[in-house]
Amino acid sequence: MRTYNDLSATLGSVADSGFVSFTPTPTGLVLGYEGIENFGNIELSGIASVNVTSLGLGDAGTLAVLAENIELDNSGSITAWVN
Repeated sequence: MRTYNDLSATLGSVADSGFVSFTPTPTGLVLGYEGIENFGNIELSGIASVNVTSLGLGDAGTLAVLAENIELDNSGSITAWVN
């Protein structure tokens, strides 16, 4: 079984035009929001969720959320835990 340490995820919303860079890594992509001046809104509703659970492989991952406003309703969720 392959395991990774220091996993992370980024959830972002860009309000105006801008450039988000994508840099490949051994475990996925790193998103670069360095030049973004105005972030948009993020809404998670219904069964929408963001989950950085470890599934027993170590610490839960990290999640960066980049937005002007974040709205969770009707069971929308953001979760991080060690299973």
